[in-house]
Amino acid sequence: MVWIGIDDTDDPDGGCTTDMFDRMIVGLLESDPEAQARDVRLVRCWPMAPERTRGNGAVACRVQTAWTIDKVMSWCIEWLEGEKPWRKGCSPACIVSVKQLDPSLYWTAVRRYVNADDVHALLDTEDVRAWTPLSKRGLVGAAAAIAWPGVSDWSWELLAYRDNVNINRDIKLEILQKFDPDPDWNGTLNKGRMPCVPNTPCPVLFGLRTRDYASLEALDTSLPDVWASPGLRSWRIFRSNQGTDDHLEGFTTGVILDKVILRGGHIRIVVDTGRGSAVWMVFRESGKVAGIARDLAEGESVEGVGLITENGDMHVESLRALTTDSALKRCDCGGTLTSMGVGQGRRCRRCRQKYARFNDQEREWKWTEWTRPAPDRRRHLSRRGKPPSLNLSL
Repeated sequence: MVWIGIDDTDDPDGGCTTDMFDRMIVGLLESDPEAQARDVRLVRCWPMAPERTRGNGAVACRVQTAWTIDKVMSWCIEWLEGEKPWRKGCSPACIVSVKQLDPSLYWTAVRRYVNADDVHALLDTEDVRAWTPLSKRGLVGAAAAIAWPGVSDWSWELLAYRDNVNINRDIKLEILQKFDPDPDWNGTLNKGRMPCVPNTPCPVLFGLRTRDYASLEALDTSLPDVWASPGLRSWRIFRSNQGTDDHLEGFTTGVILDKVILRGGHIRIVVDTGRGSAVWMVFRESGKVAGIARDLAEGESVEGVGLITENGDMHVESLRALTTDSALKRCDCGGTLTSMGVGQGRRCRRCRQKYARFNDQEREWKWTEWTRPAPDRRRHLSRRGKPPSLNLSL
């Protein structure tokens, strides 16, 4: 038994690592008819990686085979070499390991920047083979895909592939809607572009995600019959860390020291966390989250969770504020009230009428509901449903 992981076989203009892996598995099982591919997985890594691929996803699987590790590695190299010419912006990497790699490789790769040389040094053992014909950068994702423990939280994605990337996708919307196990996640009920259908020249026809494997089995067994349109080449169900919030490390609570609305509608907030000041960035594309952030004022208490950048800033993905029943009341004109600053009361955003501040001892403080971006504005890794939903025990 061996583990195989690959990464960095696509670029921003095309290609798809999951597609290459799907074809690679088919070829391996044809070459070794006694072999079995198990736990085929799609693992997303740190979204801020400077040399990330389009979705920053890597793939891996466990192969039950009588072949030696060297024979499997030799076959993989020959197959990948046969895919030349590789895409201009890619740097393929392949790892074959007798054992599953240490989970720390995954947790580091999903939450922060990882140096490929450091990963390469960790892989230098007799039980691991690594192939990097151009650069080592793909080792990070390939190693993370094999190392992902996947024992407490995961999702599933059925990916369907097309023959010809140069023709328009002939999407049968009624079929997707019929079999879609999670319309909120996949967006099949949306008007316009659906998140489950790529708009890039990649081989993927569509992808449907869910936490319920059985719901995808219906489509998996029926797809050849119901998808009459030509161009469907193959499909495969991947187990994935998508929708797990594994990239998040915990909540941060603090008091707002400063807030600036930047050009383009993004908001920069400086928060006193009790351990020093931290910069929180809230981007316009986050929708309701940005709306909440725009109404915040100095002195207000907030709680947020988000992706930590290399310089320590937080890109906020979920946000809530500490407020009171009185602060939540609307103005007599129906407009919403916003703080004018510490100790200065509230003012109506519509008619500008001012309201005196309340005695803190007379108010009941409580946290507002968590606010999140719309489903089609969330990261691949963002968990479905309402926060808090972090795997903080891992």
